[in-house]
Amino acid sequence: MSLSPHELYREFSILCYDLTLRAQQPISLPPFLGSTLHGGFGRALQQIGCFAPNARACPPCQHPQQCPYNLLFEYKNLPLDHIPKRYLESPPKLYVFELPASHPSRLQTGERLQFRLTLFGPAIEMRIYPIVAMRIWSENGLGYERGRFEIERIVAANPLTNEQQQVYSSTDQMVQQNDEPLRVEQISRWCENWQPGNLLKLSFVTPARLFGRGYGPNDLDLKVVLKSALERLSILALLSGLPQGESDWQTPLAAAEKISVLARHVEMQDLSRYSKRQEQRMSYGGFLGHLLLQGDFSQLKPYLKIAELLHVGKNPTFGLGQVKFESV
Repeated sequence: MSLSPHELYREFSILCYDLTLRAQQPISLPPFLGSTLHGGFGRALQQIGCFAPNARACPPCQHPQQCPYNLLFEYKNLPLDHIPKRYLESPPKLYVFELPASHPSRLQTGERLQFRLTLFGPAIEMRIYPIVAMRIWSENGLGYERGRFEIERIVAANPLTNEQQQVYSSTDQMVQQNDEPLRVEQISRWCENWQPGNLLKLSFVTPARLFGRGYGPNDLDLKVVLKSALERLSILALLSGLPQGESDWQTPLAAAEKISVLARHVEMQDLSRYSKRQEQRMSYGGFLGHLLLQGDFSQLKPYLKIAELLHVGKNPTFGLGQVKFESV
């Protein structure tokens, strides 16, 4: 018997950390923060969690399955024969950055920057490493000029209720392990009382790289977005070691197909970044804008929230593919 995706993966866990950075000197920021946050986080994580921090790449490492840096950031040389072949070359990482809606091009001394780091599955069990890495990162600096900053505050945030639990404060510099992961089954229960109405605005907050599937702006609809979210959920659950079974994708996708697109305001944004690790410039642009949707969302509510939390499309670790559903 097949189960709905939110029932099959009900034990899949998510943990959101909201971070507040305070500039200790002027810091220049790029238009798109995702690459900067991803790179700074990776370098700091390598300093504290890598068995061979001076190596240029992970293949020489003899401990790929015990190395926190590899398990969180690189995901190389691991036994991944059980996952689909299309993911073998670049398996999804077990975290994403959620970027602020806007930010200045330059932080002045004393000004703050806020963003969210969301961990999935096994990454939650290793969460002390990202927390400590954030402190090391502040010493390394941020942006092209390596501007110094301090981690002023880290809180564990419930994305459904907006409740917060303090995890770290620069005042006492103590880490408190009082955070509680959110499971998919909790998302499903919360959605039972959520009444979104029959009109929703679907916003592509950051570029969504869905065009690799052959889609153009006029092809975007709710089915395209939720199919990507379901694929993300299934592969992350697989990487989390959750029990597998037959999943009924047809029912939610059929419901999504019935949702009408009343208006499309979507455009393609071209972005690129230089990867020091790969020593080449890489494209990471995608769709930005919003769709106005109309229909019966009653069967789709858990998947809308899952799409918001997991992001959709390619390169979500950088903060890409961040979507938001709002009642109109």
